[in-house]
Amino acid sequence: MLTPTARLLELLELLQTQPAVTGREISERLGIDARTVRRYITALRDLGIPVEGQRGAGGGYAMRPGFRLPPLMLNDDEAVAVALGVVAAGRLGLAGSPGSSETARAKIHRALPDALRRRVEALEQALEFTAAATSAVPVAGDTALLLADAIRRRRRLRRAMPATTSARA
Repeated sequence: MLTPTARLLELLELLQTQPAVTGREISERLGIDARTVRRYITALRDLGIPVEGQRGAGGGYAMRPGFRLPPLMLNDDEAVAVALGVVAAGRLGLAGSPGSSETARAKIHRALPDALRRRVEALEQALEFTAAATSAVPVAGDTALLLADAIRRRRRLRRAMPATTSARA
C-alpha cells in the first residue's frame, strides 16, 4: 500500500509524463477518490508546482507548459555516469524489470539541462557495449561527449596540436 507521500510523488510523475490527465485517470491509477485527487493537486500547487485544471467533460489536469522541476544535484560528469549506467544496465540485461531502465533514463533526461541532455542522448546512441580490453585507457567524459556529438552530426574531428609543441620539418 502506497503512503500519501508516495502517491503524491506518483501523481507528480504522472503529470510530468503526460500532457493532460483526467481526475478519473488519476483516481484509478493511484487508487484514491476524486476528493483526494483534488487535495493532492492543491498540495502540489502549495509546493509551487504549477498544475492547471480544466473543468468539464474534456477537462483534466496538466503541468503548465514550459515548467520543469529543478535538475538533480549532480555535476555534468556525474550526470553522464548515471545516464550511461542506466543505459548499460538496460542493454546488458541488468535492469530490475522490463522497461525499468527506459523509465529511469527518461526521468534522468527530464532532469538534465537541455544542452547536456542532447549530448548524453548522442553518446547513448553512439555506444556499443562490448567487453573492454584490460589495458584500455579510460576516455574522459568530455572527450566521449564531443565524439558522440560529432558522430551524431556526421562531422569530422581533427586533433588539435598542443600550443607548447613546436612543428618539425
